[in-house]
Formats: sequence, C-alpha cells, structure tokens
Amino acid sequence: MNRLLCFKKYFPLVSGVLIIFSFPPFNVGFLAWVAMVPLLASLYLDDFYLGFAKGFVYGFFLNLGILYWLGVNQGTYWYFSMLSMISGVLFLAIFYGLAVSVVGYIGRRAGKSMALFAFPFVFVAMEWLRSLGTMGFTWNSLCYTQSPYLALMQIVSVVGPFGLSLWVYGLNTLIFVILAFPKEVRWRFVSIFAILFLFPIFFGGLVLLGSGRGLENDWKITATVVQPNVDPNEKWSRENYQSNMDLLYDLSRREIINHDTDLLVWPETAVPTYLRINRRNSLMDIYNFLKENNTVLITGAPDYSIKDKQYEYYNSVFYLNNKNSTPETYRKIRLVPFGEYIPFSETFEDLKKLNLGQGNFIAGDEITVFKYHRNDYDIHMTAAVCFESSFSSLIRQGVKQGSQLLAVVTNDSWFGNTSAPYLHGQIARFRAVENRIPVVRAANTGISMIIDKYGRVLKKSRFNEKTALTEKVAIGREKTFYSKTGNWIGVLCVITMFLLVIVTFFGRKNEK
Repeated sequence: MNRLLCFKKYFPLVSGVLIIFSFPPFNVGFLAWVAMVPLLASLYLDDFYLGFAKGFVYGFFLNLGILYWLGVNQGTYWYFSMLSMISGVLFLAIFYGLAVSVVGYIGRRAGKSMALFAFPFVFVAMEWLRSLGTMGFTWNSLCYTQSPYLALMQIVSVVGPFGLSLWVYGLNTLIFVILAFPKEVRWRFVSIFAILFLFPIFFGGLVLLGSGRGLENDWKITATVVQPNVDPNEKWSRENYQSNMDLLYDLSRREIINHDTDLLVWPETAVPTYLRINRRNSLMDIYNFLKENNTVLITGAPDYSIKDKQYEYYNSVFYLNNKNSTPETYRKIRLVPFGEYIPFSETFEDLKKLNLGQGNFIAGDEITVFKYHRNDYDIHMTAAVCFESSFSSLIRQGVKQGSQLLAVVTNDSWFGNTSAPYLHGQIARFRAVENRIPVVRAANTGISMIIDKYGRVLKKSRFNEKTALTEKVAIGREKTFYSKTGNWIGVLCVITMFLLVIVTFFGRKNEK
C-alpha cells in the first residue's frame, strides 16, 4: 500500500489516459466508470490540496488524447495546426483544473464527504459551462464514452447528454467510496450504486423493447447519403469541377434506380461553387437531375451576401426540390473557432487581419426548417454542418421548430484516418436519441451513417471509400422530454455547484 502511495502524484495522469481509451473508436466505454477513481484517490489522500494542478494534468492528457488530430489538420500549415492543437488542449485543461479546484475548496473547508458529494455536480457544471459561448466545445463530454451501450443511451431522451455524464461521474464517485470507506458503511453505497447503475439500463431496455410497436403506421422516408471521397483541396480547382459533380450524380443515380430515393444528402461543400448565382450552370444542372429522378436534395455549398458593399461568406446548406423553385438555405451557426473564423473579430475588427490559415466565414443567425411534401404528408427537416452537430442545444432548437429529421453534412477528411471521424459519427447518434428523430449523415470521406430515432445505425460506410448508402427511416413524430425541456441537468448542476460553494464559504470550517 505504501509503495502505491508513492505513485499518487501520477494518479491524475492515469485517470486521463483511462478516459482517452473510453472514448470512440475504442469500444470500451466501461473504462469511464472507473477512470476517475485514481484522480479521486489522489485528491482524497492529499486532503484535497493541489486541486488545480491535478485537474489540469488530468484535463491536459485527456484532451491531448482525444484532440491530437487537430495537429494533423491538412487544411492549413503544419505549424498552425500544431499551434491550434496545443492551445486548444491547454485552454480546455483549464476547465478541469477549475473543477478540481472547486471540489478541493469544498473538501478542505467542509470535509471529504461533502467534496465527494460535490464531485459529479461540479464536473458536469463545468461541462455545461464549457459548451456555451463563441468558444464552446463539447467533443470531450463524458457522455460520448457510453456510445457502445444502446440501452444506456436511451436515457438522454429524458436527461440529455449532461445527464448521462452525471451518471458516469456518479458511478466513479460511488466506486471510490465503496473502495475507500470503512466496511461497516460500504453496504449502503453498494445499494445506491446498484440502483444508479441499473435504472438507466432498465429504462433503456424497456424503450428498445417498445421501439418496434406501431412502425407500420409511422411516416417514413427513403434517404440516400453520398460519400464521394474526394480530396478536399483538389475539388476546388476548375479542372476538377465537372468530374466531381459527375461522381456525385453517378453515386446518387445508382441508389435512386435501386431504391426509389426520396431524399438525397451530399456532404459539406460537396458542390464547390456558388449555387445561388447558378455559377457554371450548377444550379440548373442539379435541378434537371432532380426532376429527371423525382427526388430532392440537401447539400453543402458555399454561399455569400453583400452587406455595406462588402462580401460576407457562409458555410451553408442548400435544399433543392425538383420544381425549380428558389433554393432554401441554412447558414452554419456554430463556426469552428480559429478554423472558420477568429473569435471576437466581429467586436475587435483588427483581429480579422490575423491569418492563421482559417476561413473567414460569417455565422448564420437562424435555423431553417425545410419542408418536403411526400404523398399525403409533409416532412420537416433541419441540417447541421460538421462541428455544430456536437451541440445538443442547437439541434434541439430545430426540433422545437418542428424538425422531424436531421441531416448532418460534414467533411472530416482534413484529419485523415484518426479517431476524429469515428468520434464525430458517434456524436450524431446522441442527437437522434435525444430528440427521437432519424439522422442521415453524409461525410465526404466518412464516416457516413443512416441512424434511426433510437440511435441504431442502420447503414454505415467505411472511411476513405466512394459509396452511397440508402435506407428507409421512420421520422420523428413526438417531442421527447429533453426536446421540451433542454439541458436542465446542466443548469441544475451549476446551481448545485454554486450553492455548495456558498454553503461551504459561510459554513463552519471542518477541522479534519
């Protein structure tokens, strides 16, 4: 035991490494149930001192392992990609340092038991706060470690992604308490652990058992997602334009002939020209293709507007039907910081002069709900572009406005065959379960997916293959508790954290 205590300073690092392997593409999400036990042991043994340092170390290694692929971004110079990776990891590690600092403060003043109670609430509070604002980021939310467990995922339709994160943090705390507390009180926590562990699994099992009922009465749509697998740099050249479009048409036509497709979905910026002005006759060519095949299309394409005699560029999604009407557009709202724009540049104009290899896009300001009339009913759809599919609150806003299907268009080819496209694909499954809507995900090089409203992957591509996937999916008809109420668990945890800090500050200091 004493020899083990000599290594306690490495416990936060051990926790960080265990968490890395609990995330996709590794299918060992159960590691997350115990991954933070070493971190808790380190805090407990040091009487909750050195909180920020331990949290920062934990957060640094966790985020380095999850976000290392930022350093191999093929869309910019290598030194900018390395800078973005290092700065991003350091920035995110601060949140973990702050979380453990708060837990440490409570532990030193109010006692170890109070700190252990606070631990899950404080960490989830920081997860939720980290998701807000122009620098918001959610890829490292702990809920995504549970993607291998379909029954467990169903609970997010009630408590949202932060509720599942709270469950994971709570398990870690209870396991540590069972291991560290005296034998005579352990049985109480074993009972709590059993209830906490089994309830969401039991709930999810019941949901999945009933998921097949009434399917024959559900409204359905046959969706095709196209994965052209083209080089993201070469497709913008004038010489490659027509071959790129021909590839999209060929992959689409094959599926339409075989499956009578209702909805086509092409990836982010799949059409490398300005559709709005019919450049290269692109818009009319697509309309002719859609009329010929009696289908509709959601595709990524660049867009622009002119404001005060200045061009403003958008990363956009176009919805085109087969009737030559004016295309409907959605402009990406959640842009990638330092990748698609410089944060706060709209306030500080001089920041726009920085050139870090980023795009200079303007964020959209409203969600667009596309309407597709099929037979005797209308289907309402929204789109998310790449990074923003990780923001549960944004997707929920679309569902509140009537969306019954989500189309995710993305281009993860910039990061190669790393863990990024695999984790990104699994994130889309959570958006389906949270809102009980199907998700059709078209990725340039993969991973493309067709996901039903229970998070089941009906069709899935491999990375780096030219392909198209088609499946008939039942659309969402009823709003979930999460769709109606939002991230209430995140708000609850923030309130709990502040109440615990206030009570600790004004309460009598624990004398150990």
